[in-house]
Amino acid sequence: MPEPVAAERVSAEFGFLVRDPEAGPEPGARQPTSVPAVAAVFRGSRAEAAGLKVGDVLLEVNGRPVVTLDAVRAALLEVPLERPLPLMVRRDEARLPLLVDSPQ
Repeated sequence: MPEPVAAERVSAEFGFLVRDPEAGPEPGARQPTSVPAVAAVFRGSRAEAAGLKVGDVLLEVNGRPVVTLDAVRAALLEVPLERPLPLMVRRDEARLPLLVDSPQ
C-alpha cells in the first residue's frame, strides 16, 4: 500500500483526516496556514471524543514535530493502533495537547 494511503488509513482509524494547506479547495488556491490541518473529524469517533476539531493545525503527532503533510504521514505510519495517539494542535492562538484513544 502506498505510504500516503496507509497514513490516511491510520488517521481514519482514529477518526480524522488531514489536509495539505497548500492545496486549497480549488486547484492553485492557497490557505493561510503553513502546516497541515485537520480536514474532517468523524462523528462519534475517538478523535471527536478527544476534542479534535476541523481546522486544528497539527504541530506534533505522536511526540514528533510536524511541519508538512509528508511529516504527518511519516509520523502516523509509526503509530501502533493499539496505543493512544498523542497530538499537539494549535486552535486559534492556543496550543492544545490531545490524546486520541486507540481504535483497537
